[in-house]
Amino acid sequence: MSQCGVNQALLLRGSRDFTDRVEYNEFLRKILYTRNLGRSKRLQEELVVMKPLPAYRLDDYREYKLPVYSKTSESQIPRCALVLRQ
Repeated sequence: MSQCGVNQALLLRGSRDFTDRVEYNEFLRKILYTRNLGRSKRLQEELVVMKPLPAYRLDDYREYKLPVYSKTSESQIPRCALVLRQ
């Protein structure tokens, strides 16, 4: 939920004053509920075709073994520029 969305809802409400935190939390809950109504049908469609996650975590990186010929050398790796120091 964006701050802009909350500000718009507060403007429509006509007041930024709440009697207590519970009332404010309920206000935010109603905003989330109405915004998520339009997304629930598409979410259910996606959940039907989604595959389960693997039991193990996939690596977030790749390891490359590169020879280093000097004290400082620059190597190009896909979408990365690394400076390797011995």
